[in-house]
Amino acid sequence: MLLEPEVLISLYALHRNPELYPDPDRFDPNRWLPEQVAQRPREHAVPFGAGNRKCMGDKFSWMEATITLATILPRWELRAVPGTKAPTEAKSSMAHPTRMPMTVYPRQR
Repeated sequence: MLLEPEVLISLYALHRNPELYPDPDRFDPNRWLPEQVAQRPREHAVPFGAGNRKCMGDKFSWMEATITLATILPRWELRAVPGTKAPTEAKSSMAHPTRMPMTVYPRQR
């Protein structure tokens, strides 16, 4: 019986690689600006896996997240509840998402 080798990578480690991201454990939305992304290799982030085991819902998830954020963020400001911290535990599935208590404030227009 011939066994095919399998290669496993840690997405958690890849997405926190200090060679790719300065201060990798800090939440920095600016790291996704086009000029920042252009400085890194194309494979710098793999949020939905890759290859023949890639998540089949990745395109839908991106579309859903974009529409949700475009709808919510112009009208509302989300702030973490004082005393709470962002989750630090990596999970391979969103079946049981970690909660992040937030307070919603209307934006001043």
